[in-house]
Amino acid sequence: MALDILAGTLSEDLLHHGVEFYATPLGQRLVEAENRVHMQGDDNLKREEGERILARLRERDDPRIGYLERMNAAIDSSGNAVAAVMEIQFRFLMAASASGLIDGLLDADALRALLWENEEEMRARMRESTLVNSTYAYRDFSDEDVRTYARALEEPRMQQVYELLNAVQWEIMANRFEALATALGALELEEEL
Repeated sequence: MALDILAGTLSEDLLHHGVEFYATPLGQRLVEAENRVHMQGDDNLKREEGERILARLRERDDPRIGYLERMNAAIDSSGNAVAAVMEIQFRFLMAASASGLIDGLLDADALRALLWENEEEMRARMRESTLVNSTYAYRDFSDEDVRTYARALEEPRMQQVYELLNAVQWEIMANRFEALATALGALELEEEL
């Protein structure tokens, strides 16, 4: 699905721009570190360690926090992450309702309104969570490395690359959650969840 979407949307220019950066020594180290973090199984351990590191940075008003915030803002430069997460939740719950996993059919308009009621709270939680995650993921990189990465991500073509990559990731997640809801609805449960 990802390849199909990207084949129709990612231009050669954008592809080469992204590949150029990630082919550099810093780009390669970043990819290795990001993959290593994604493959670690204990999310609680990563979150707790990220929170400890971030607390130390905040105690000394470390400028590194600003570099990480710039980097995170550049990765979601269009600000669509919150809307995407709410759409994923909406699609999961609607699929769960349609499959019988939830008693009764949900009203789509009411559900959307309910989800959007908590937009600002969700935005703040996601911003903090993303900062904790990036603090952990890039803990072994120098401030200069993180600043260089932030500048690379702020480049308009790289922001276009990430806008596409984010959209692909969110669409795949929404599809998987819909499939999960449908599969769970098809199970014959011995007892109520």
